[in-house]
Amino acid sequence: MEKNHKPTLVVLAAGMGSRFGGLKQLEPLSADGNILIEYSVFDAIRAGFDKVVFIVRKSFADEFAKLVEDLTKHVTVEYAFQDEYEPPGIDLPDRDKPWGTGHALLAAEHLIAEPMAVINADDFYGSSAYATAAEFLRAQSTDSSHYGMLGYSLRNVLSTHGSVSRGLCQLTDNGQLSSILEHTKVYDAEGEIISEDERGEKTVLSESQLASMNFWLFTPTFFPFLYAEMRIFAAEHRNEQTAEFLLPDIVGTLLRSGEVTADCLPHDDTWFGMTYPEDRESAVSAIGKMHDDEIYPTPLWGEEKTDL
Repeated sequence: MEKNHKPTLVVLAAGMGSRFGGLKQLEPLSADGNILIEYSVFDAIRAGFDKVVFIVRKSFADEFAKLVEDLTKHVTVEYAFQDEYEPPGIDLPDRDKPWGTGHALLAAEHLIAEPMAVINADDFYGSSAYATAAEFLRAQSTDSSHYGMLGYSLRNVLSTHGSVSRGLCQLTDNGQLSSILEHTKVYDAEGEIISEDERGEKTVLSESQLASMNFWLFTPTFFPFLYAEMRIFAAEHRNEQTAEFLLPDIVGTLLRSGEVTADCLPHDDTWFGMTYPEDRESAVSAIGKMHDDEIYPTPLWGEEKTDL
């Protein structure tokens, strides 16, 4: 199959932001009112992505569209609505909490026929991350079941305002991803990175350990796998109010079965997110400095400055 397709960026923006409180994806971070995801899209365009698919909840789609209307002049934008998506032949009962990132991605299947990068709306991954992603995706044929994931050094993906949940990457001898082990309470304790389990037992982690920040690289072949795993998940968890069908778990299952392979692409660029309300102040400061350093133009989408 043909390679060198221009890849699509898929943005997971339907989460409820339970820890941050409110719709954290919509918080303005720059003096001009830009939200975090605009910077990710800007970086993706510079790297060669030519379409963005936002997966959102229908209830805030109009507000979201207004906030990102500037970027529609530079890239094709499409929307999928997770809360309205019902997988064909799979009975999912109504509930308030979304069914997870795997379900969200399935909601966008009808919009995607090319290799894709899948990211969180509330994470800043660094501009070079998208160049790495685009290079990998352009090398994949559309019928390939070889996928990828960007791995970040654990020291670079902690919050100074509380513990975080991180998926730690286990690699094969040749650097491919073999599994992702979720650590639900990870924090910095006086220079040591600690993982604390539900029993309160603590383990010291290496600061160079690679962590998944949900920056996935797939081809369209992932969708049939995703649907098959969704069917199994729904049968086992349909009456649970909080169970989530999550991409790391799905990829882990497929890796163990040998149905797919995945590269872990080490990445050491700047990352920040907004897990806690206090994280917003740090994000505003970081974005402001990048404007001052002319990493990003001011205004962000100014025609004469973006050179897209």
